[in-house]
Amino acid sequence: MTALDILRQLVAIPSVYPHEHSISDFLQDYLTALGAKVETMPIATSYCSWDDQERLSVLATLWPVDATESLLLYAHMDTVPLHDVSLRDTDPFVLTQWNDPDRYYGLGAVDMKWWLAMILSVLSDIDQEQLRASNKNIKIVIGVDEELWSKGAHTVVTHPGFFDSVVCCLVPEVGTIVGETDSSQQNLVLWRRGRMLVEVTVHGKSAHAAIAAEWHGINALTEIAKLLIWFDRYQLRRQAGKLPPWNQLVRSCAWSVSSLSVPEVASLVLDIHTIVGETPETILESIARQIDEIYDAGDFQIQRDNIECKIKQRPTPTPLAYEIAVDHPWVQKIARLIQQQTGNDPRLAYGYSVADENVLQAWFSHFPVLTMWPVGDNEHAANERISHASLVRLGWIYAWVVRDFIA
Repeated sequence: MTALDILRQLVAIPSVYPHEHSISDFLQDYLTALGAKVETMPIATSYCSWDDQERLSVLATLWPVDATESLLLYAHMDTVPLHDVSLRDTDPFVLTQWNDPDRYYGLGAVDMKWWLAMILSVLSDIDQEQLRASNKNIKIVIGVDEELWSKGAHTVVTHPGFFDSVVCCLVPEVGTIVGETDSSQQNLVLWRRGRMLVEVTVHGKSAHAAIAAEWHGINALTEIAKLLIWFDRYQLRRQAGKLPPWNQLVRSCAWSVSSLSVPEVASLVLDIHTIVGETPETILESIARQIDEIYDAGDFQIQRDNIECKIKQRPTPTPLAYEIAVDHPWVQKIARLIQQQTGNDPRLAYGYSVADENVLQAWFSHFPVLTMWPVGDNEHAANERISHASLVRLGWIYAWVVRDFIA
């Protein structure tokens, strides 16, 4: 069965978070049929909510379970919800060749069911006897909830002993997001930004809405709107190494009022993608300086002390940015194999957004987390698609990496 055949089956299995149950069962059965030792891990109770019941990440080992060295292949099985339904040209749960002989459309086609299909196909062709004789093994981890809070990744990293023998981790997550990339040059991600949420709260002054002016009410919603407009335009150009500058987005705004009263409290949430070296403390200092600048330039009715900011709590730990040295032995090894297989040096790239890789690299310092992804477009949007030629090429690259590791 080809990778395209497997991808067709996977796209047909809806796995929008938090509903990964069916695809988890499919992956367990497929890996078991290959002879792998298969385990599952439910989301840890510390991260578990009412809708997380029976969401199982899959861990597998091929084949000697007591090998001294392991190559880890990591991916996630969940997809984002359907976006822009009215703009869809194909059925999101039917892998469809459309508009171009090389383009295949389907929800999760590029993010990232293509990898599940490709790696299942590659693993089917591994020489088991050679792998056993090498005293090495291949480990596979397929997590849940990557598209939301990475609860699966935060759970699997606590598996006792599973990652001890890992020397390198390969992940197929999307890196630089600029539409379809040059198909002649394979991307290799060494850097990825982090992410933090900051909640900014404004305290106004309540009054009867019918006579607010006479009673000197201060509308917290009007005041926070002044901040919102500035935050939306404000960009810090601070940069770290190969990573792009941090960016911020006003993610939400909320307020509440009882009876016929002037809103007394309003808040907004800033979604911030950070660079290497940023911590919750440095982020709060940066936002406080922004607020100072906005306050000094604006026409506010409230006092500066009535504006406060704090890190918004997440169900899982804050993902921090990371970077891997270009001269790391595994970076050099993968780059060499890519050059040999494609005739071109890889394009060293960065990840704009966070992913499960942030979790893995934060937990484990004894192996690098490297990312290779295919040519595709429209992840997190209507008409998600993947290049079939890119899928085939990456299949060969992954196969050669595995064979080189065994040899």
